[in-house]
Amino acid sequence: MSNLPFDIHVLRHANLYHHADLTKATLHATKFSRTCGDVCHAGIWLKHAEPHMIGFRMEACLFAQASAGILLDHPIVDLKNLWERPFVNFNLEDFDERYAVLKNHPTRLQCINLPIETLRLAMHEK
Repeated sequence: MSNLPFDIHVLRHANLYHHADLTKATLHATKFSRTCGDVCHAGIWLKHAEPHMIGFRMEACLFAQASAGILLDHPIVDLKNLWERPFVNFNLEDFDERYAVLKNHPTRLQCINLPIETLRLAMHEK
């Protein structure tokens, strides 16, 4: 990890996020944050009944966008753990060390979890 200020790390992760056109996604879900009003739309494209690609469309804070950016930076096979294991037992830092930077702000934990929870909701819509 570099000596850059925390906000630079969050901005770098958020920069990985980009809006996706979810109209042709096979599975969809939308989740709202009651804490801050963030809205996250997730889409999953299936190929041969298996997840092939994910995408997000968000009206959300920097922390939620950074979390989505980290997810988008992973191959789809890595993301299977997010929807196959109970989320309460899932350690985000084990999934990706970049979440350690985000988790330094516990008041934003719901924002950080929003893209993950929305993706899980979409996957369980099958």
